[in-house]
Amino acid sequence: MFEYQQESQTISVFSNVKWTVVTESDSWLDISPSSGKDNMEIIITAQPNESNIIRSTNIRILGEDIEKIIQVYQKGKAIEDN
Repeated sequence: MFEYQQESQTISVFSNVKWTVVTESDSWLDISPSSGKDNMEIIITAQPNESNIIRSTNIRILGEDIEKIIQVYQKGKAIEDN
């Protein structure tokens, strides 16, 4: 879960094939790198959430016949923070 401010988190991909990252919501998430081969780290950066509503999306890591789905959530900005 990301805080409502801009925040980055790192995840590790353990693989022995080429893979690609696909997201349903590229408007508030930046993912780098978006593709790779073998074991690598991916940095996911959530842009600030100015709404007071939690937002969520799925990130899919695709490689040959394999698919891994990661659910991502970001907290909404608290009313007292407005």
